Formats: sequence, C-alpha cells, structure tokens
Amino acid sequence: MSTVADQRRSVLITGCSQNGLGYAMAVAFHNAGLRVFATARDPTRMSGLKDLGIECLKLDVCDEESILECVEEIKRLTEGGLDCLANNAGGGYNMPVSDIAVDEAKALFDLNVWSYISVTQAFLPLLLQSATKGTSAKLSPSLIINNTSVSSVEPTPHNSVYHASKAAAAMFSTHMRIELAPFNVRVVDLKTGCVHSKFHANHQAGNASLPSTSIYQPVKDETESAMRGAFPHREDPEKWAKDVVRDIVRNWNNPPKEVWKGTGAWRTWFANSFFPVGWWDESWRRAVGLHLLKGRLHC
Repeated sequence: MSTVADQRRSVLITGCSQNGLGYAMAVAFHNAGLRVFATARDPTRMSGLKDLGIECLKLDVCDEESILECVEEIKRLTEGGLDCLANNAGGGYNMPVSDIAVDEAKALFDLNVWSYISVTQAFLPLLLQSATKGTSAKLSPSLIINNTSVSSVEPTPHNSVYHASKAAAAMFSTHMRIELAPFNVRVVDLKTGCVHSKFHANHQAGNASLPSTSIYQPVKDETESAMRGAFPHREDPEKWAKDVVRDIVRNWNNPPKEVWKGTGAWRTWFANSFFPVGWWDESWRRAVGLHLLKGRLHC
C-alpha cells in the first residue's frame, strides 16, 4: 500500500533547544499548519517538541558531516524538497574590543555567520526544487529566514563581536535576497529584539568577566553587568514566535524583506531609519557606566 505524501509546507529550523527562540519558532510554525523539522546538536533537548508531533533531527551547524547527514535525511523524508529554511542557531560573546580573545571571536563568527552560509548552501538544492514545483503561473516561492537580530544595526557597548557577526549575517542576507530572487527563493532578514531565552546563560556560562588587565577595571561592576545582559524588559518567546510566523505565513508569496519583532525592535528600526549616525552614543555610554570612567581614572 502506498503512503500519501505530506502536502504541508515544510520548514527546517536550526537551534531548537528548549528555552531558545528556535524552540518557540518550531511550535509556532507547527501551530500554523506547517510540517516542522526542528534541529539541534543534542536532540534530547527538544523532547517537548517531539511530544507535539514535531519531527526532531540532529544538526550541528558547525560540522560539515552533520549538515550533509541532515540534508540526506530531509531528502528522504520529503522526497527531495524543502519549502523554508530558518537559520536561527547562534551564540554570543561579550567583551570590550580591547579585551577580545580573537580565537573566541572567530569561533562565534563560525557559528553566527559561516554556519548560515554552509547550511544555506547545503539545503539550497532542496529549496530550489520546492521553488519550481507546480505550474509556471502558480509557483510558490521557497523561503530563507535569517535571524540576524536588531544587534545588526544597534550598538551595545562590550558586545561588539556579537553585533559584528549579526551585521555580517544581515549583509549576507541582503545579498542572498538579491541573488536568489531569480530562482523564486525569497529571503527574510529577521531583526529580533529582546526576547526571554537562555541565550545569555548559554554563553560564557552567563558570567562574562573582564580580565584583570582590562582598561575598564575602574568601572568593572558596571561593565560586567552590561556584558551579562542587563536588559530586564524582554518579550515572551511564544509571542515573538507567533508574531514572526504570522508575518511569514500570511505573506508567503511576497514576504517582507525584514521582520522586526521583540522588545525594542520597533524603536531600533525607527531610530536607525530616521536619526543621524551616532545619536545614541552618549545614552549607551551612560547605560553601561562608561560616563563614570573618566572621573574614576583620576581618583
């Protein structure tokens, strides 16, 4: 007896461990009626998704062999097509520029930038196949969603490596959007604001600290507080994911080039669009205690 092929649109999401944004996104796409492939380095951290009937696969986005194995599994499960790829896996690294450990910074770029490229390249043939299904008059595009964060445009002192990696990912997204459009593949730059997750707890063990030789020792407490993510006002991940998925699904054939969701996202969009360069420099200096530095240097 032949089985009936699953006719739902399919989406593969990277970085779906519990208490992360990918996890919330997987639930939201599932609730919207899509066939969801949730992925993570450790599938046991997605047990809640499996309980919902979501298909959970192992994928280490920084390991070429793992990527290729996941591609082959998706080919088998979908007969070769994929309607949407959501590049979401990522990490952080907070440190003043003067104290950056370059090897750690490079590792973050591997995760936040180069994995987006390698995963996209690997799954692109499947996206292209889905983008050419149907008649020429009724083709539905395939989508790539890159979670690049509002950090791609807004500076937060002592977070330069993370922000630079997101800015790089955003520029790659722009080029993907232009270059893949002729193939009926649309690209969405997801500018995520502040959302509750385990993000800060998962990098630098949630305890980012200045080296003893740092020039910022006079404002050590204020600096380390900023490095550890002192942003108390954050949106619930479920609301963020529901809002993101709503904007994507209802506009699938003509998706927005950018989606700004999460606490502070609209403010960042407005400021970045209409205010002069550097207008927020002094406010950020005060927010992280840099305005105190000059006085303490002479104490």
